[in-house]
Amino acid sequence: MFANINTRAVYARIRPALGDGTSSLIGLNGLRAVLRLFSNLILTRLLAPEAFGVVAILISVMYVLNMLTDLGFRAYVTRHETADDELLKTVWTVRFLRNALLGAVMFLGADLFAAAYNNPEVALAMRVIACSFFIEALMSLAFETGQRERRVLRISFVDFGHFLTISITTLIAAYVLRNYWGAVIGIMAGSVYLVFASYVLIPHRPVGFSLNRAHLADLWRFSRYIVPSSMISIVLMQADKILVANFFPLAELGKYMLAVTITQVGKKLVMEYHGRVFFPLMAQTERDDPANAKRVFYRSRLRFAALLAFGIGGLIGGGELATRILFNDLYIGTGLYLSIVSLGLLGALFVAPAMHALVAKGHVRVNLIANVLKLVWLAVATPVAYQIWGTVGIITAFAFAEIAVVPYLWRRQIQLGIFDFRYEGVLLGAAGLGALIGYAAYRIATALVAAGFLPHF
Repeated sequence: MFANINTRAVYARIRPALGDGTSSLIGLNGLRAVLRLFSNLILTRLLAPEAFGVVAILISVMYVLNMLTDLGFRAYVTRHETADDELLKTVWTVRFLRNALLGAVMFLGADLFAAAYNNPEVALAMRVIACSFFIEALMSLAFETGQRERRVLRISFVDFGHFLTISITTLIAAYVLRNYWGAVIGIMAGSVYLVFASYVLIPHRPVGFSLNRAHLADLWRFSRYIVPSSMISIVLMQADKILVANFFPLAELGKYMLAVTITQVGKKLVMEYHGRVFFPLMAQTERDDPANAKRVFYRSRLRFAALLAFGIGGLIGGGELATRILFNDLYIGTGLYLSIVSLGLLGALFVAPAMHALVAKGHVRVNLIANVLKLVWLAVATPVAYQIWGTVGIITAFAFAEIAVVPYLWRRQIQLGIFDFRYEGVLLGAAGLGALIGYAAYRIATALVAAGFLPHF
């Protein structure tokens, strides 16, 4: 009976009900948040805070190397007029060579990178994890072409599988080894999964070595603003980890990175929604009906953004309550970091759509300008904040860097006719309400504990 079921016909029936993939994307990220929380609850009982600090260093180095050579492959393929096979082969070849170079640099420079973070003992783990660059060099461009073709559902489910692969492998390995090597093994397993998924789980175009001069020149014209912007992003995204690693003990770095990990669920949702759903929609609108850009900019994402702003506000106001409930006494202090880091997440909720909309309109260098403004902010605010609040001030200055660039982006939106303060006010109001409720819940819980109505936690 099952053999006679026409799976294509069944999919054709249910596919319209799934819409543009937004609901599935939100649902999967909600499930991801629950599972990540569950995973962290287990890991914090299997591992000491120092283990999270080591993993933070490894991921930070990988991020720095990636951003130093970021050419914006996915955005380039998504925006390209034709994206024919010859162009895709050129892009694949460039990415292959880039990954091979990054793997070699990380492997050979492990001692220097570990010393920069004042933790030379992580050099061996850094050499092992460098192999993930070589593995991912073999991936097809299925994720890039899938985004261009708006395969939101398929990519979302495949990406969720990637998350499950890393999480399950890490939990099993951490249970057996009881140290940071469990996370290293999980990351490596995730790289193998990505290669498998790019060839088997998502339709892909032919891969092969090609370096067409015309396509290389076109890729460079697109990437020339992305490269310096990405280099600045290294400072914006990683300098806080380097500073914390040098000023704080490894255990404190672990607490900070645990807070970052919690907010990464929201950050990933913001980035994935605006990259996979919103950006292709805005790019298509610019090609087909540019006069409709303002309506699409707001109405396509208002409900999603308002709900997320409310949740982020709850973390800002109730970060201490959340971490006290979830983690044991070894992780006391994580709540303050969670509240501070959530400020940056709130800024990303305003920055991400503005960036994607402006790039869709052809203003590629807006990313570079915005990152320069963030860098200026950090150069001025970080030393001042450090003098007043110490290392916590550094973290706060970095969190506010995302918010600091919002006025510039709003000005550019006004100039291009895609700004409406009423909609932006709704998001600000939702975030404020969430923060008030989160803080009130924390104060009420503290009072109930002091009065003896709740056990100490």
